[in-house]
Amino acid sequence: MVLGSKRLLELVKKQNLIENLSERELTNPESCVFDIRIKEISQLKGKGFLGIEDRQTPEHIVLAKYQGKPGVKFLMKPGSYYVTESVEIFHMPQNLFAIVKPRSTLFRSGIMLRAGVIDPGYDGPLHPAL
Repeated sequence: MVLGSKRLLELVKKQNLIENLSERELTNPESCVFDIRIKEISQLKGKGFLGIEDRQTPEHIVLAKYQGKPGVKFLMKPGSYYVTESVEIFHMPQNLFAIVKPRSTLFRSGIMLRAGVIDPGYDGPLHPAL
């Protein structure tokens, strides 16, 4: 079942589903989606390992950080891979999951977004890749 904006806003207000949503999303969301914002853009450095029992993620070097004011700019280099962190913090209940999908504006701007599912019970920011 897809939840519409009215039901999603109820969950945001009553159950703190998502913290730090922009005023636009709180007052005029589109359909069944919320636009999320980028808090940090990082680049990976070094090696990582993802095993069955053990894992080690590469070091992240922060290249740009949102300070709560409009106007922060970041020039993406073609072919580069960036990891982001969202301004918004998600508190998914055990009976709900969300799908993270890019807006078509990103594709029309030549940006590919790598994201997936926000699992039931997840608590924290999102980390999509660009």
